[in-house]
Amino acid sequence: MDFNLNHLLNFPYVTILSCQQQEGLVILKLEFLNEGISCPHCKTYTDNLHQIRPILVRDLSILGQPVYLKVPRRLSWSVKLAP
Repeated sequence: MDFNLNHLLNFPYVTILSCQQQEGLVILKLEFLNEGISCPHCKTYTDNLHQIRPILVRDLSILGQPVYLKVPRRLSWSVKLAP
């Protein structure tokens, strides 16, 4: 049986870099395909990233095993809001 986990996840502009199974749980490491983000405050698009910190988010189980998504949390400075 061949299937693509990216299609099952169905997140826009996101791909799965790796899939690890350890101690009865599954960790899917995700990566964003788009270079920049839109500021949630002023809606300006920027590709100037300040830092990237991964966070673990619990998702639905796969075959009875807990699944965690390792999502890169991208922080950026908006040109309009910068001091």
